[in-house]
Parts: sequence; structure tokens; C-alpha cells
Amino acid sequence: MIANAPQAVIKSGFTPVKSWMVVYTRSNWEKKTSDILKAQGISSYCPLIKVRKKWADRYKTLEQPLFKSYLFVQITMAEQIKVLQISGVIGFVKHCNVPVSVSGTEIERIKSIIMANNTNLEIVNYKNFSIGEKIIVNNGPFINQEGQIKDINGSTVLMVLEQLGCALILKISQSNVTRIMQNHSILN
Repeated sequence: MIANAPQAVIKSGFTPVKSWMVVYTRSNWEKKTSDILKAQGISSYCPLIKVRKKWADRYKTLEQPLFKSYLFVQITMAEQIKVLQISGVIGFVKHCNVPVSVSGTEIERIKSIIMANNTNLEIVNYKNFSIGEKIIVNNGPFINQEGQIKDINGSTVLMVLEQLGCALILKISQSNVTRIMQNHSILN
């Protein structure tokens, strides 16, 4: 050891920044993985919706993940390795080889959409579609929510969540949606 060598200085009171990141899980392991993460002290969110399934003799309402094979974790950069060691985690969703982070506002938006419209949500993969116009909802439980659409057909609006590579189909009247043009003017 060298005498008089500078020692590493640890800043006291420094709080690492936690970001919401998207985790890719094994198929049908979303809820189980979220529970394991929480037991390990890691904040995780697995959006669940209620789905009515028809069985041979009856209908049954089940909870299932809104995003198949995805869940959200709120972690620091240092905690990424701990998350990757959890059973059921395949890896982080990446864009340009960088883990995708989602704003806290977007997480709250997903939570509010689920609370307001739990049984009228469906996820579709939009990779085979092109991204359409920007919209703003001007009435109802999603008032002032903006998003991009692929199509408005009957009472459904396809809202795109670009960061996750999927879309939400909301059952909402066309009269409750306004198109936002590129120059920020609004058209009905």
C-alpha cells in the first residue's frame, strides 16, 4: 500500500436516484416475480386487470397482468444486478441497448387508467402497425390524457404506449376524443 495515497471519499447524505424501469419476465411469472421482488425489498408494480373468462359451466372473473411478461421496478442503477438475480426475471427491456425507464407520471397514468376502466382494457402488440395521430381525451375518466392512436373504430380508441411497444384499447366514445395536429391546433 502506498503511504499518502488519496482515499476514496464517501459523501454522506447522498441518496441515489430511483427510476422506474421495465423488466421482462418469464411467461406467466409477472405476479410471482413481483411478489419475490417485494419480498426482497424492491419496489415493483405489476398492473393487473379483471378479465371475465368463460368456463364450461360458468363465468369467472380473474386478475391477469395488463402487460404480458412485463412489470415495473423502481430502483437505483446499483440495484439492477440484484433485480437480474431474481427468479423469473429475464432482463430489462432495452432501447438502443439502454434499459428503458418510465416516468413516475406514466406509472400513475397507468394506475389511473386501470382504476377508471378496469374491465374495458385490452393490450395489443402494435409492432405490425404504424403510429398514428396524437389525441387528447376531452371528456370522461381520461380527461386531458394525451396519447398516440392507430385507429378510432366505433367505441374503441387504440392508444399507443411507445416505451413498451404495445397499445391500450379503450372503450370510449369518439365524441370524447379530439385529434391534436402537429402545429398544436386541435381538430374534432
